[in-house]
Amino acid sequence: MDKNRKFHKLHHHLSHYDPFKNNPQHLLTTAFGYNTLGMPKFGFESNIGNLDAKTLQDFQLENVTPEKCIIVASGVQRHKEFVELVNETLGELNPVREGDYLRQPAKYIGGEYRTFTETPETNIILGYESVAWTHEDMPAFAVLHQLFGSATGFSVGGPGKGMLSRAYNDSRIFSHINDYFE
Repeated sequence: MDKNRKFHKLHHHLSHYDPFKNNPQHLLTTAFGYNTLGMPKFGFESNIGNLDAKTLQDFQLENVTPEKCIIVASGVQRHKEFVELVNETLGELNPVREGDYLRQPAKYIGGEYRTFTETPETNIILGYESVAWTHEDMPAFAVLHQLFGSATGFSVGGPGKGMLSRAYNDSRIFSHINDYFE
């Protein structure tokens, strides 16, 4: 509980130096509400007092099961030693029978969220409801994603891929956007 409390305190402190740090979380909360994908990544600060050893142990027993665990390693030269190390670290996972838990599907609700800061910079995040990878409209979403930036879902490599988008490099993108769709 103390580590979690200190983490939230540090997060608040660092947010003073980067006023746009929470924007991705605000986007998800606005798009999905306080439900499924819209829940805070690090939990609610008000819930810190509700966490105790029993709660964490119950969560672990219910969620860390053999059916939900995948252990992956790359470049391991001594496989047997690696397996022994994993068994020592994780211990033997009890073969708890998986419950009939059905994950609630994320439902996009949309909306608008604005914050104001005392900085000359402007940060805009646009989120649109999308479709599955196999849907026939996916190529159109890929083009929009590339035009507006942050094309990380459609490329490989290191950070900064969205910086190559027209929205990042050309402030006049919105005045020329009709040219792309004609």
